[in-house]
Amino acid sequence: MPLPLASLLALPVQDRAPLDALVSEHAVRQALTAEGHHVAHFGLWAVRRRARRQDPLERVLRQPKDWTWVVLAPVPPVQLSATDTTLLARTTRGLHGVRYVQWTAHEQTLDFTAWSLRTTVVRGAPILMPGPATPEGRLKLPPGPLLPDLSRWSSVPDETLGAALIESAYIERVAAADLGAFTNVDILALAGETPVVIEVKRRARTDDRATDPLTMTTTQAGTLGHLKAAGCDVHVAVLVVPKGSTWQPEAALQRGTWRAGAPVIRPGWGEMHVDLLGPVNPLSLAGLRQAAAESAPAQRPIPPDSGRSTLRSARTDHRLHPGCRRPCPPPVRGVQTPGRTPNS
Repeated sequence: MPLPLASLLALPVQDRAPLDALVSEHAVRQALTAEGHHVAHFGLWAVRRRARRQDPLERVLRQPKDWTWVVLAPVPPVQLSATDTTLLARTTRGLHGVRYVQWTAHEQTLDFTAWSLRTTVVRGAPILMPGPATPEGRLKLPPGPLLPDLSRWSSVPDETLGAALIESAYIERVAAADLGAFTNVDILALAGETPVVIEVKRRARTDDRATDPLTMTTTQAGTLGHLKAAGCDVHVAVLVVPKGSTWQPEAALQRGTWRAGAPVIRPGWGEMHVDLLGPVNPLSLAGLRQAAAESAPAQRPIPPDSGRSTLRSARTDHRLHPGCRRPCPPPVRGVQTPGRTPNS
């Protein structure tokens, strides 16, 4: 279907950074396709909403969040290709609260229809079970320019560009998700029978700081954590570009260097940073997996309660003397301890 790219680009937005990111994401998508893997033709988004708990102390101190997942595609779930259906079923099998949203683009409007999505396992294979369809809403588009300038993203197909604009418009304007409480899965692919998730980043660095760690938002870190717990193979691919080249995403793609990233959860509050590993050339899933495997022993996160567990084991293995607050070694047989008699 012809997409109203001019009207979609006319929607008021803060910046074009998400569209610039499509250039590097499309390069990763092409690398996986050339390697023989299937890349999803639908979008997957995570929305982090505030949970309504009964305990007021939990609401104040923990501020719990409920994660919901939105699958966006231009066709209903029964019309997905067989490979897309398999990938979606294997990815969402371990996720809770998945909704499938079909978008239909017209010249001046976008129509959305939603299904609740569940999975069941039949003979060891996950099967999608969509619920009844319900109208989700309609979004009016402003009139756009007659000839939109798409040269900034010349390597990105119009279908990919239009789908990204429609998905973000739904999340921000129809679903009304809070700013910073949503993120999309950059690359979702199927390697054999394993779903693969790749978070794609681009950073402008000087040569002396090319390998500095990256920070990751709590929403992005939580999204990757949920997908990894659901059985996905999670990786991070970082395009390190020279300073001053971010305003030209196509040129930056040619001048940049791809590196693998190792996500590490910091102890304490659960923040996540990404350590940059060696270059991956040429870019491939095999190269990302090899870099992650080589760095696995060095990137093992420190348990947050390591100090408490050590103290707990010390209290379990030793006895405390009366009036002593520190763990002290037990008395040795045949040696009288001061303050104790042989019969005490």
